[in-house]
Amino acid sequence: MLPRTLFPGLKHPLSFVLFSKDQRRIMTGMALYHEAVDVASMPDRVAEMLRLNPKTWIAVVRDALDRLGGRARLEDIYAEVAPRRPTGNPAWKEQVRKVAARHFPRVALAEYALAA
Repeated sequence: MLPRTLFPGLKHPLSFVLFSKDQRRIMTGMALYHEAVDVASMPDRVAEMLRLNPKTWIAVVRDALDRLGGRARLEDIYAEVAPRRPTGNPAWKEQVRKVAARHFPRVALAEYALAA
């Protein structure tokens, strides 16, 4: 079963089913519930970005750069993103660095800006 809270507007239960034949009988069941808790605990602004923009990390880094005046060092971006992370990913700093490098112009060593 998948949590319906991750997908607003659903009216019916949502299931992803994978059948396989193994030596022992096991049944596992609940997927994405940790992610649903992550979404529920996000600040409202970040949760709204997630709802409106499927490329969430890009939106969060863009928002951080915007809040920091359009240009910032990675350390400042990390500090701005830390309370607004869209997931509990322990490698979130690496994700922020990857998104910044791919989607925003580098203006100095470890410094990125919004596109002009």
